[in-house]
Amino acid sequence: MKMVCLGDSFTRGFKIKANEAWASLLGERPGWEVLNLGINGDSSAGMLSRFRQDVIDAAPARVLITGGINDLILRVPADTVCSNMATMVHHARHHRIVPVLGLEPPVIPDMAESYWPGVTDFWRVNLELGELRLKLQAFAKAFKVETVDFNGQMDAYAGELRELYSDGLHLKAEGNRLMAEAVPDM
Repeated sequence: MKMVCLGDSFTRGFKIKANEAWASLLGERPGWEVLNLGINGDSSAGMLSRFRQDVIDAAPARVLITGGINDLILRVPADTVCSNMATMVHHARHHRIVPVLGLEPPVIPDMAESYWPGVTDFWRVNLELGELRLKLQAFAKAFKVETVDFNGQMDAYAGELRELYSDGLHLKAEGNRLMAEAVPDM
């Protein structure tokens, strides 16, 4: 099965080896061909603007779309992010590509603020990320879109969550391994 993973630095794998990113780890599964098309710093609007080139032209069976944190950092409303994600889902379906929405894991605000001082209010970002997840879940339910709950995967590690992050925003190699485990066989 050919799948494109479209996203931001969460998908790309920030400051880890390319083969340690969760999207790349999926490509190790038997019968899976995975293109990791995450771009560090990308927004949902950026993902939407490259959707034809990166997804439709690649003609995968599935696309796993994950993003939104960079939008929230830049104060883009969650409704706008959800609209961009919904548009990508509809474009995928129009081209007979099965869309899957990834729900990003939490931010660790105090840790992020120490690594990225003055960038934004990461407490606000984490709160809005929770709101975005709810909006995406409601959209997915209404339109029967499969989701991968990367956030839920982190629940079991609540006590040691900080150990999985490099900077409060990005996951270390071990965190990426756990994210790969969250993606079911499709």
